Amino acid sequence: MSNKVAALIFSALIGAGAFGLPARTLAVDPVTHWVAQSGDPDGTGTSCDDPGYVGSTEEIVIEAIEAAATGDTVHICAGTYLYGHNGHPDSADGVTIEGDGPNLTVLDGRGDYYVMYFHGDDDIVIKDLGIANGYEDSWGAGLSFDGGSTSFVVENVRFDGNYAENGGGGLYVWNSSGVVRDSLFHANGSEWG
Repeated sequence: MSNKVAALIFSALIGAGAFGLPARTLAVDPVTHWVAQSGDPDGTGTSCDDPGYVGSTEEIVIEAIEAAATGDTVHICAGTYLYGHNGHPDSADGVTIEGDGPNLTVLDGRGDYYVMYFHGDDDIVIKDLGIANGYEDSWGAGLSFDGGSTSFVVENVRFDGNYAENGGGGLYVWNSSGVVRDSLFHANGSEWG
């Protein structure tokens, strides 16, 4: 048997998993889900001018986050999105949530509600957003990673005017790990410090 034939047979056996190795998995192309305050909703959308999700409320943002699969991005276009019922997304791991910039895309709790809360979600990236005026009567008013969230990244986020009575006005992290970089904390607070 020639070396070429032996190499082809070996390659075919590996590709077929004959040696107990895991089969090669092809990655699905990630999708960007576009959220804008106005426009005609169209599937996932293609841009801020052609969004998949339309509205200026928390429910629209949560709907887009919950539709995202691992590796997807939720792009929240410029505007202020009002939060009002203390819901939180059930997100897939490995989702990126991004805005047009911390002074352009603002998630606003209006001084009555916490803004974003993740529980046990891994590899979440939050970037280029403003998180403002969150309020919570216990822990975590602006952005919370609570209970087992790992490898989160917060980048270029402005935390402004968030208040939690017990702690974590702007950012609350409990039993989780991650990185915060290039972000600004302004006028956040809590009764306990």
